[in-house]
Amino acid sequence: MSETVLKILIDELNLIRLVCEKCGAALELSIDRLNGSGSIQTLTCPAGCGNIYRVPASHRSDTLAKLAEVVRDLKQVKGCRIEFVLQVKPDHGRVE
Repeated sequence: MSETVLKILIDELNLIRLVCEKCGAALELSIDRLNGSGSIQTLTCPAGCGNIYRVPASHRSDTLAKLAEVVRDLKQVKGCRIEFVLQVKPDHGRVE
């Protein structure tokens, strides 16, 4: 059985997209510009549908900045390539 696999090099990751579950609008945050100087506890949908994205109170408010920091750090790894591998399901065409 054939399968389609997408391999994304960590060097190619530049944006974090927050996609609204209510209307599908996306907010794109640059990995290079996200840092720990500001906390993101709540964000509002960029399309104005009224949906609010919330970081659970039990989590740190700088979670997205930490994710960006880890990606930036992993881009500096030498001696190997770091890939994210996504398998496309042939029956639905969706990425896992």
